[in-house]
Amino acid sequence: NDQSLEHVPHSFAVAALKNAGDVVTLHVKRRKKDAFVEPEKSYTVTEIELEKEDGGFGFTIAGGVGNVHLPGDSGVYVTKILEGGAAHKDSRMEVGDKLIAVKNTLVSININFDEWY
Repeated sequence: NDQSLEHVPHSFAVAALKNAGDVVTLHVKRRKKDAFVEPEKSYTVTEIELEKEDGGFGFTIAGGVGNVHLPGDSGVYVTKILEGGAAHKDSRMEVGDKLIAVKNTLVSININFDEWY
């Protein structure tokens, strides 16, 4: 099962990542680079599997309901890829990607907002 990360508080997204185990499968939404694409076709969704290294997945996030990163959008976004981390080594994730789901996740809400992954 996928755990949706759309329209959720930041703490929910943090908990979903923390509780994903040693391997996480993420669904990320990315705006296509072609400026002339029709709006309904302007995004791609990619599935990315990462293995936890040194306690994290190698990226940071911002956003979520009550902690908006982009005006008018309560989505959860990748804000940094940590050099040498799992996301950096995998090379598919990009800053600005919107996290839309975490696969097979148990969720707990009591997590600090400023966690590193």
